[in-house]
Amino acid sequence: MTPRPKSRLRILFIMITLVIDAMGIGLIMPVMPDLIRELRNTDLASAALCGGVLSTFGPRAPFYAAAALAAGNFTFGDFILPETVTDAIRRPFEWRRANPLGAFKYIDHQPN
Repeated sequence: MTPRPKSRLRILFIMITLVIDAMGIGLIMPVMPDLIRELRNTDLASAALCGGVLSTFGPRAPFYAAAALAAGNFTFGDFILPETVTDAIRRPFEWRRANPLGAFKYIDHQPN
């Protein structure tokens, strides 16, 4: 009995998902110790150890650690750093200046 077309599509979807996962792991695993080494300012051996410890908690643990670092960064920036724009130099909000592509217009008018 030959497989139905729907089951072939399911198998194809699973195989494509596995290929994408394997590519992601193949891209991040060689780079992860260097990233941890730069983050913690340590040698390669302790960075690899830290990455291994994170990986033993599951494949999502490095991403949870990155989310925790991002939350710490947000907390530091939101509650500890002072506001740099004072009321004396703050401009009122204008909708016509709230253009996400306005930077390109500004660049276009610059020399060189």
